[in-house]
Amino acid sequence: MEKQFSFLLLRLFIIGFSFSLQANDYKFRHYKVEDGLSSNTIRAIIQDHNGFMWFGTEDGLNRFDGYNFKVFRNILGDSTSLGNNYVYSILQDKDHRLWIGTEEGVYVYSFDSEKFSFFNQQTSDGTMIKSNVQQIIENGAYIWFATFGQNIFRFDKKTNLLEQFSLHDKGTNETDYICQIYKDHQHTIWASTSQKQTRISRFDPVANRFVAFMPEKLLPSNLSVHHFFEDSRGNFWLGTWTDGICKLDRQTGTLQMFLQPRNNKGISHIHCIAAA
Repeated sequence: MEKQFSFLLLRLFIIGFSFSLQANDYKFRHYKVEDGLSSNTIRAIIQDHNGFMWFGTEDGLNRFDGYNFKVFRNILGDSTSLGNNYVYSILQDKDHRLWIGTEEGVYVYSFDSEKFSFFNQQTSDGTMIKSNVQQIIENGAYIWFATFGQNIFRFDKKTNLLEQFSLHDKGTNETDYICQIYKDHQHTIWASTSQKQTRISRFDPVANRFVAFMPEKLLPSNLSVHHFFEDSRGNFWLGTWTDGICKLDRQTGTLQMFLQPRNNKGISHIHCIAAA
């Protein structure tokens, strides 16, 4: 109950900047396993071009038509089924292809056949995406994949070229555990990691690599950024693991802290921030 209340506080805090909530305007219905959902642990939610809702859970992919759930899981011996049941991320691209990020790689869903195919594209050195895919986003002709243990991948849909990027300087062998990859209003790609050395990075398209956004001395030494969100003024709101919410002014580099857990009314383990 305490965790649910903290989550509600976070939502109200961010939404409150845009409008005053009118409780009577909203009605909620709670769906759970007893209603046909494959798991009560939801990792990803999207709505496709047909209006169906898709839910990525720790036990399968769920499609909801407003009345019933259809569950997609791995079927032993069926290579056209979902290969891994733990779904972390979902993206429908502009070509109406559904990309499914799982605990072990990426699968692409065909709306016509309702079949899945494993995304087995390789980089120039033969690397495939086989790890936990935390997030998938689209930016122009590119599909970006944030992974836990294999850094970041970018797939060019026009050329079928898959590239792998690190948040560290070239020549280092360090592995990044990417928490989020994000496209801002100017279509710049950003990435965050739980590791202290490279918490926030920006992709430089000219250099074709990620560069650190802020010097370490400007950030608290123990800050672990798990999510960030850009508001209408270009500020970043950072969801952290142990330090509540941070507002980062990208122009001045100043950082403001809110709802820190060390205070009685603080909140920790922030995975998502949104505004309406």
